[in-house]
Amino acid sequence: MLALQQMNANVGVVNPSYHDFAGLSVKKKTAVGFGAMDPSNDRIFAVICLDHHWVAYMLDKRTQVCYRFDPLQLKANLATVKSSVQNVIEP
Repeated sequence: MLALQQMNANVGVVNPSYHDFAGLSVKKKTAVGFGAMDPSNDRIFAVICLDHHWVAYMLDKRTQVCYRFDPLQLKANLATVKSSVQNVIEP
């Protein structure tokens, strides 16, 4: 993920460990650790581990669309990613 950020301009990467914390303020502080919330970023990439299974998302700030990817296509995982983006990444 960090290599992707270095090779492409205007790409932010969310620190994947943010999802493990309980408090919202700690989650937000951890999520920005790799410069994900830089205003110049057009896209934000992230992966999170849910029950020993990795899921990913890409937030396109230009189109305001969040693309979620779960190889298992579990509705619960996709709902968790959606909630995480809405509560931690978007505000």
